[in-house]
Amino acid sequence: MTLSTIAVVESDPGCREDELHALGEISDTGLFGMQFFEPIKSLDRRELGVSEREYIDALMEIGDC
Repeated sequence: MTLSTIAVVESDPGCREDELHALGEISDTGLFGMQFFEPIKSLDRRELGVSEREYIDALMEIGDC
């Protein structure tokens, strides 16, 4: 959950995108449930780039949130 929390408070868009990408790779392992990715729900999508929103959409599909 730490990486999810870090992505939420990250101020550098490039770093945040990298963190979201890493979370996507982690989700592909199937080892973590939606609760691990829960903090990213608090990100304001209006402030994110297109690729960041795509990462979040993919992560939200894990739990159909």
